Amino acid sequence: MESPCRNICHIDSRTGLCVGCHRTLAEIASWASMAAQDRQAVMAALPARQQEADKPLDTIHQQNSRKIFTMDII
Repeated sequence: MESPCRNICHIDSRTGLCVGCHRTLAEIASWASMAAQDRQAVMAALPARQQEADKPLDTIHQQNSRKIFTMDII
């Protein structure tokens, strides 16, 4: 079974993706039970995810500067 795992298992808190393979935790956890077509879809998305993850933080900040984030404090 093909896997993008590179044995660099660390989740980037900024992106929510593994810094090694660029999958989400849900994708990693369900990889072995995913249908082949679902795994292929994830594999096809990985290059774009890697490009996005490799952007400098200042570029990402500029892209997100117009977004408003709110948080409820309980």
